[in-house]
Amino acid sequence: MSIGISSERSAVYVHTRTRIGRSHYDFTMQNKTVREFRRRFGGSAVRDGGNGDGYDPGPPVPPAASGCYLAIQRFDWNLTRVNMYLHQGFSVLEHNGLQPMEKIWPQIRELNPEVFTSNIIPVYLVSALEDYFKSTYIALLTYSCRKASIFKGTSLIFWPL
Repeated sequence: MSIGISSERSAVYVHTRTRIGRSHYDFTMQNKTVREFRRRFGGSAVRDGGNGDGYDPGPPVPPAASGCYLAIQRFDWNLTRVNMYLHQGFSVLEHNGLQPMEKIWPQIRELNPEVFTSNIIPVYLVSALEDYFKSTYIALLTYSCRKASIFKGTSLIFWPL
């Protein structure tokens, strides 16, 4: 939200904006903010379609779908991290005109970033996938109408950390 003063009309103007990926609740809050400014300070609201209170945000997304969306968004970010890491390049020594470590001393290959990465990345990817499945399951189970029948006959064990 930006607030400014118009020199032409000696008036205060407020500009609000939401991202295209906004949620129903973000859009509802934006409309509420515009209405509150109009109530307290007067003036008019202008939107792309003309004057008014704002667009109708439509029905909210069901909570289970929101939880699944957040789970896939976090999984996508984890994959993006891996992709960015893999494309940053490992041959810093070669760019500086120096020899790679394994050419200097073959036994030091275990300290090579490429070897280290190829041992760590699969573990990270499996953890990211496990987090995605767990988060999706929790989101679907939390808002399921059959939750009682799913937990019936099971015993949950809690281990404090």
